[in-house]
Amino acid sequence: MVKKKICPECKITVEQTEVRKYPDHDEIVLKCGHNIKRFRRNIVENTAVSDSVSLHVISFETREKENEGFYQLLLNRIPIRSAGQHKYAIDKKGLELLDSKGLKYNEVSQT
Repeated sequence: MVKKKICPECKITVEQTEVRKYPDHDEIVLKCGHNIKRFRRNIVENTAVSDSVSLHVISFETREKENEGFYQLLLNRIPIRSAGQHKYAIDKKGLELLDSKGLKYNEVSQT
């Protein structure tokens, strides 16, 4: 059975004549003379799973500090949860970020 592909250059359906295998991609040779490269992606992320996640409920001294702290947490992709009016639950990484930026906060509780 002959496989057919749409050539990205000619924009017509043509026969696939050959497939060349490479470590990071496959090259498909078409009858019209053009080639298609199909790249392989192998994405591996190092993740650590922990049963216990410690969250700290914080509030800020002023609305201005609250806006700045919220913006910094969002900008640095720190997970934030609402813990009531003007209170936020963040992890230790969030606390370290706020400390490094010199933003003052009050720690209400720790879960």
